[in-house]
Amino acid sequence: MGTAFDARLEPLLVLGFAATAIFWLLLSSWVLVDRALYDRRKRRLVEIGRQLSDPRVAALPDARRASTIGAMLATLPRHEVYRLASNNEISPWVREACAAYSIGRIGAARMLRDAGGTRKWRRISALHALAYDPPAELHDLLQRALADADPDVASAAATVLQRLGDRRAAEILIGGLREARLPASRIAARLERFPMPLDDLLRPLLADPRPEARYWAATLLRHAPHRDGLAASIVPLADDADAPVRKAALLALAAMSPEDAANIATRRLADDAPYVRSAAIHALAQAGERSPDRARRQAIAASIAPALADREWSVRSAAKDGLLRLGPSVWRETAAQLSSTDGFARNGAAEVLQNLGVLDWTIRGLASGVQPTPEAIDVLRRALRAGGVAMADAAVLRTEAEPIPAVHELLRTLDLQESAQ
Repeated sequence: MGTAFDARLEPLLVLGFAATAIFWLLLSSWVLVDRALYDRRKRRLVEIGRQLSDPRVAALPDARRASTIGAMLATLPRHEVYRLASNNEISPWVREACAAYSIGRIGAARMLRDAGGTRKWRRISALHALAYDPPAELHDLLQRALADADPDVASAAATVLQRLGDRRAAEILIGGLREARLPASRIAARLERFPMPLDDLLRPLLADPRPEARYWAATLLRHAPHRDGLAASIVPLADDADAPVRKAALLALAAMSPEDAANIATRRLADDAPYVRSAAIHALAQAGERSPDRARRQAIAASIAPALADREWSVRSAAKDGLLRLGPSVWRETAAQLSSTDGFARNGAAEVLQNLGVLDWTIRGLASGVQPTPEAIDVLRRALRAGGVAMADAAVLRTEAEPIPAVHELLRTLDLQESAQ
């Protein structure tokens, strides 16, 4: 009985295998053909865009250029012109011509249906094309598209909203910071390039319960006009419970009100988050380099210099950059770190003094027969010892135009003669 059952089952297995193989072959062929058609269509669109963007066409008077473009578009399939309206690889004026042609040929009513439909490329193309002559329904369609699960659709909506550049578009984008599935950074990039001031719309987000909303509000307000106490509204965020918000607040205040930022940043030099400490150093340096008061810059340098011993490399780097921005007048505050028990602090101070030109100035003075002060000689000695052989060798190379024997004698008296070999 078992043999008879196997005999009946075997043809079914063979038939099933053959059906599976045929299905796999058909599916693979469909994928390959579809990909080939997609690549061909993309190449064709690029070539069409290149032809339409011909500089000779662009140089024509407006009326003649419009008729020339229209004649060229009339030879193309409707769907290809439609796609060109959303192609960011071609010139804006060509996209605008394609959009106008599509609206005239397809009709606004049909394009509105496409903009709210489910066919992805038609939806994206319609949203782009309609932006050149926006109907009343477009903002609602864009709001739905921005919340779409498909990132390409949402990204297209964000681009079109920025292009519209009106208050309603701004409100939709700002709402998208809370609700859209598109990463907030991509929406923020559109808001950053928005053609109208957004401070009154972003300001309420400073008190939003979501840290991400507070972060982007502070970040986007960094270059907003300093009016109506806007900086004062950001000040509390410097003590926010969320570290990225504290960082954004410090950077915003540094750009808007450097002096106010400096007072707040000083207490953030001991923040638990390294990137907040770096932001605090940046805020202090920005306040210092804008101040005409030399004593003020030196006081700021004295608060920054200990960060050369920070446990995090990024903070030490920020401290070196900040001291350089404050200029040569802060060399004493920097040199104080040459006596630090921390090797990073000594080496960092030596590097800053070298980049400020303090060491070269002392060496050139000696090489030319001018006797620097004992303080300057002591700083040079400690800096070269902290910087090591490489710094001493570099000092020699930079003084090749000076009497080299005098420089070598200096290094010999510093017990660094082997560095000059």
